[in-house]
Amino acid sequence: MKAIANTMIEEIMYSTVPQVIQKLMEGGNISKKNSSMLEKLAELVVENPKDLTIENCVDHLMTFMATSQDSQSSAVAFTCMMLGAYPHIQDKVVEELSEVLSNKTCVTLDELSKLNYLDMCLKESMRLFPVAPFIFRDTTEEFQLENLTIPGNVTLALSIYHAHRDRNFWEKPDDFYPEHFAPEAVKNRHPFAFLPFSAGPRKCIAQQYSTTYMKIQLCTILQNYEIQCQYNTKNIKLTTDISVRPVQGYMLKIRKRRV
Repeated sequence: MKAIANTMIEEIMYSTVPQVIQKLMEGGNISKKNSSMLEKLAELVVENPKDLTIENCVDHLMTFMATSQDSQSSAVAFTCMMLGAYPHIQDKVVEELSEVLSNKTCVTLDELSKLNYLDMCLKESMRLFPVAPFIFRDTTEEFQLENLTIPGNVTLALSIYHAHRDRNFWEKPDDFYPEHFAPEAVKNRHPFAFLPFSAGPRKCIAQQYSTTYMKIQLCTILQNYEIQCQYNTKNIKLTTDISVRPVQGYMLKIRKRRV
């Protein structure tokens, strides 16, 4: 796997990035709003040639790939567990897949955008089991947070896990309830009540890519297999090191889906 990843990254870095660098050196501009991660890396190489080389960029991309693979596989596995534990919800997802994709085995980006219930299920799984349960932020100055005075130059531990189960924002905080992400529910909830990718200037730069990738994975799995799981939100025990994981592992049974 590492060899495949190395080969793919090096092909990108030694073909695409030099083209972007050449464009920048010739006076071309990159859109700050829509620039890709590769374009941002290339711009850094041009602006800081002594500090950042293409070889450094290869190392950075390997870090991005390694971390994204772990977080995406965990989120997909948790979603599969939930769909296996609640077969009536799984049936609704499969019905939506059938309506949008018919008998197609490949899904386009346009079709992915129409899989609204699948999207709701994925988000609900990431709400219950955020890959990063805590994030840390350093304060640069003292500020007021409601009735609390937060001093400057301290590190805050922010619990995404608890924010995702706060009864002030979630109708059924400890249940797998995809309707939490129905349009009307989302509209009436504070946007920072749901933070699977963090938020603000330090949010995950691969949020859109990760969501797309995970939905494609789930489409492929659910089109081909029925999922069963004996664990639900009441009896899954969690642990955390770098990310949240089920103590008992991702306990799933799958069988070929009947046509």
